[in-house]
Amino acid sequence: MSNPNTSGFQQFLDDEVTGVAREHLLEKALAARQNRVVEAYSGNAYYVAFEENEVLIEHHYVKDWPTVRLSLDDFIAALQADADDL
Repeated sequence: MSNPNTSGFQQFLDDEVTGVAREHLLEKALAARQNRVVEAYSGNAYYVAFEENEVLIEHHYVKDWPTVRLSLDDFIAALQADADDL
């Protein structure tokens, strides 16, 4: 992954990514990969911004929670792998 804060990313997956959220996030990420403008995702506890080739994940409530940055491809692969594990 692009960010050494993989534990933060795993926490995001565990806390936020349900079946419905996973599909919604994957749809947004795939659209961003096609260079389409994608609005950020704001979930129960996390904010996910889609940039050109990168995803930024921030916590809504925990002020000292480090921002997670990872490549769009890593984000997509993780969501797809997470879905496969179900």
